[in-house]
Amino acid sequence: MTQQKHNPGRRSSNAAAPGFSMVELLVSMCILAVLAGFIATGFQGSTKKARGIQCVAKMRNLGQGIQLYTQDNAEFPRSLHSAASAGKLPWAKAILPYLGFSDTPSDLEWANIFEKIYRCPSDPKKDVNICSYALNVHLELTPDGDDYTGSPATWRKPINLDQATRTILLAEPKPVYYADHIMCHQWSSATGASNAVDAKRHEGKANYLFADGHVEALLITSTFDPAKGINLWNPGLAGR
Repeated sequence: MTQQKHNPGRRSSNAAAPGFSMVELLVSMCILAVLAGFIATGFQGSTKKARGIQCVAKMRNLGQGIQLYTQDNAEFPRSLHSAASAGKLPWAKAILPYLGFSDTPSDLEWANIFEKIYRCPSDPKKDVNICSYALNVHLELTPDGDDYTGSPATWRKPINLDQATRTILLAEPKPVYYADHIMCHQWSSATGASNAVDAKRHEGKANYLFADGHVEALLITSTFDPAKGINLWNPGLAGR
């Protein structure tokens, strides 16, 4: 009977495979947690960027509606600041026919329209009566009823704007700001602007629609800073 030689370099198939030690498991878990954090941060950043892009698209669409309105009416639509006294619809309803909708929508229709074109995806406000965007009140001020720099000059008509590319038309008010217009003619400091505009809604900036139809993401101090002579809200000062 022959004796089988033992091969010391050959491991028995029944030998247990080496496992992870507790330290190795903890290190692996820490690495996975760090990677998950990076992924989550990147996802949140991508989501915020996507919301900002959607907001820009909505503002451009509203700008096109306003431009079509002004072509037919020779003046900008009005906000609640002066629409009733002028016998007009507020701007958000006035431009609806130029966006393919009725200017007298039902409550359900308006809720759908609001979500589709008037609500910034980064605006936490859910009230369908207040849009995410507000009109620059300078475009409807009158020397008889308002006190503003530049009076009695008025800018209700596009033809009156010398600096359309530098004059803000729509901006993003803070969620607590329940109005369809921004009373920027009352500001005396950058603090006043910051109290009205949701200045950091999109990664530290806000989106602004200008009177010529283009949209920019800007710091609030790039739109209004009296100490530096910056005022993109008042059409009479925007070109300085």
